[in-house]
Parts: sequence; structure tokens; C-alpha cells
Amino acid sequence: MLVQDLIEELKELPQDLEVLVGSDDEGNSFRRVPKGWVSKELFSEDLDLIHPDDYEEFEDDELYPFVVIG
Repeated sequence: MLVQDLIEELKELPQDLEVLVGSDDEGNSFRRVPKGWVSKELFSEDLDLIHPDDYEEFEDDELYPFVVIG
């Protein structure tokens, strides 16, 4: 899902609802999303989160940006 797709879906919902995220695909538990927990992060091709201190170890085309919630 792209950010623009998520925004379009969220526009259709009441804007005063709190956002929760599921712990897994089965919905076994949920938690609130604290302020500051939405960010853009860089990942490897295998979707391993790359720490900013390690960016220089990768070529630009080896880092993949994603929005992370939670």
C-alpha cells in the first residue's frame, strides 16, 4: 500500500478516531500508535531495517524507503 492509498482510505473515516495497529495478521492483540511512531526508514532488499549509522555501507540502490507505523 502506498501512502497516497492509505490517506485516501483514512479520509473516509471519522477523523477523531484513535489509530491502533495489530500485533500480527491474525489480530491476536492491538496497541496504540504513540506520537512520533510514524517515520520513514530505510531497509535492505530483504526488508531488514538499516540503522542510519550503517547507511554508508550500502549503495543508494540497495536501500529501500518505507513508511513505518509503530
